[in-house]
Amino acid sequence: MKRIVLIVAAVLAAVAGAAQAQAPADPIAQRRVELKAVDTAYGDKKKALDGERKEKVKAAGDAAEADAKAKGAEPGVARRNAEAKVKAATQADYDKKLKVIKKEQADATAAVNKKYPLPKS
Repeated sequence: MKRIVLIVAAVLAAVAGAAQAQAPADPIAQRRVELKAVDTAYGDKKKALDGERKEKVKAAGDAAEADAKAKGAEPGVARRNAEAKVKAATQADYDKKLKVIKKEQADATAAVNKKYPLPKS
């Protein structure tokens, strides 16, 4: 029984290793893989940038809501106003950072397109 388990494990490991070691030989497939990597990197950077801004907005909203509850004012309105104010205040910095990320993506995409030009039809 142990032999069978070991043989099955060895076969699965060999198959999995061989599948991971293979790189696409087709230039179009390689181009797609590299473009996907570029898009994934862009998405990760944008997600981090969005997360930073959302944290600031949420913190301002939470503080305004707590303050409004303490004063007996409408907490939802206070939250909405505070979040809008913080979004407006951080918009320029956010746009500047996003522009840099978009340029990096465009440059990387151009490099991939230059490395693997599409065939003319």
